[in-house]
Amino acid sequence: MNPKNPFGSDDYPPSYMDYQVASILIQRVLMPLREKVLQEYQSMVLDHRPENWFATFLVSFILLHNCELQVQFQLLFAEKRKSVVSAFISL
Repeated sequence: MNPKNPFGSDDYPPSYMDYQVASILIQRVLMPLREKVLQEYQSMVLDHRPENWFATFLVSFILLHNCELQVQFQLLFAEKRKSVVSAFISL
């Protein structure tokens, strides 16, 4: 029994087309947006306003958590392939 797709059609674009759309989105939308968001965040942090404490904390937490997840992924990737990994980093 094959259940029906809840998202509508089962027609998906070819993988190369999906990659091209993702690449365009990253280069044309996300990269300029990243610059703008980081500049605004930097100006908010440098202002040292007490009313911005939660936004500053939340953005810092999200950025650091994403960095942690990326480092963990890279570490597991390296360990799986028996690559040399620094001794001070372990899970």
